[in-house]
Amino acid sequence: NVNPNIEHTASVTNITRRGPKRCVTPPNTNPAATYHAEVHMNSNPTAPRSPPSALTLNGTVACIATPIQFAVGDSAARAFAAHQPIKFAGMECVDKTSTHVTEYIYGRCTSSGVRGGIGIPGFDSFLVGWSTSTKVTGLDAVPSDDRPPANTMLHWAFDTMIGICTLLIGLALWLGVGWWRKRDFPQTRWFLRATAVSGVAAVVALECGWIVTEVGRQPWIVYNVMRTSDAVTHANGVWVTFGLVLAIYVALGAALIITLRAMSERWRSAGEQDVEVPYGPEAGLPEVSG
Repeated sequence: NVNPNIEHTASVTNITRRGPKRCVTPPNTNPAATYHAEVHMNSNPTAPRSPPSALTLNGTVACIATPIQFAVGDSAARAFAAHQPIKFAGMECVDKTSTHVTEYIYGRCTSSGVRGGIGIPGFDSFLVGWSTSTKVTGLDAVPSDDRPPANTMLHWAFDTMIGICTLLIGLALWLGVGWWRKRDFPQTRWFLRATAVSGVAAVVALECGWIVTEVGRQPWIVYNVMRTSDAVTHANGVWVTFGLVLAIYVALGAALIITLRAMSERWRSAGEQDVEVPYGPEAGLPEVSG
């Protein structure tokens, strides 16, 4: 018997076929109902275990949002080709205006074309107008002073952003297929490693997107209206403000790392292996497969 008035953070210990198991009822949940649900799940060895809520939520959002983001980015690239053709030419290292333009994956941008990289003939024209005969405006359409700088960096940032997004779509499909087949996320170490790396990869893709945006629009702050050199501020104290903001974020980052390391050492210390933590792993779970 479970007292229905028990606090929602109380721990209920029940003996099942798998041995003692501790169950912490989440907020706004009837403890008695949670207890009976746990007993039912543990009494049925074929019942699927619920995956960690954070991974399930984030994975579901990724499965839906990542392909949408890819489609939005693809339409934005075509909009650049139509309305800011020089920015698009810098992103794709298109030196001369022509049709049947080759799409290059990475490579070094030079005045005589792309050196190195992987070329796909006609694919750049196809991406712009769904036909290899589509005309793509090159950097030669404007004077050198009106072209974006650092073309190789711009091109690599664009390719890195697209590549990471493609890999994240593959990870989302991996999760979706695993959930569809087994009603559970994949239990392999490679999937968990890829999931952990995906957080860093998403930030890298975000920063690459900002490089494409800010470097690609140069030398204009407002395209074909105002140059960046005309809009830059000459106010005093800019570097002081920048230094203060940088110092604050360095301090916050250091505090975060110190706190996380302290928490990690606490939960790994002797005698505290079974301490309950919010959304923490349950005791006695089997290790994930290789």
